[in-house]
Amino acid sequence: MIRKILIRIRNAFSEWKIYVSRITGYVNLVNMAGIIIIMLTDRGVNLKKWGFLLFASLFCIVTIVGWLDTKLGFFRQEAKRTADRNPYFAQILEGQKRINERLDNIEKSQLS
Repeated sequence: MIRKILIRIRNAFSEWKIYVSRITGYVNLVNMAGIIIIMLTDRGVNLKKWGFLLFASLFCIVTIVGWLDTKLGFFRQEAKRTADRNPYFAQILEGQKRINERLDNIEKSQLS
């Protein structure tokens, strides 16, 4: 009973970590916007006049970069590399290799 509760807590924590890691990208965008606002106000730029245009431009640029990231396959390659370094995934691949070797040995023995 306690083991099941601990497993559910672990699974919920893992899901929460995934959500937090996805949120950090958006938090970084807000942080970048704050830095740009501070930088521009220090330089005397009137944000009431140019603020919307600057943030709309920034949003478009970030969207285009994200689209290119996906279209050029960087996201897919990053996900593949992350999966390759995952120890659980490595165990699955090792087990699959052993199963394939056993199947090959069975096929060879049946043919001879």
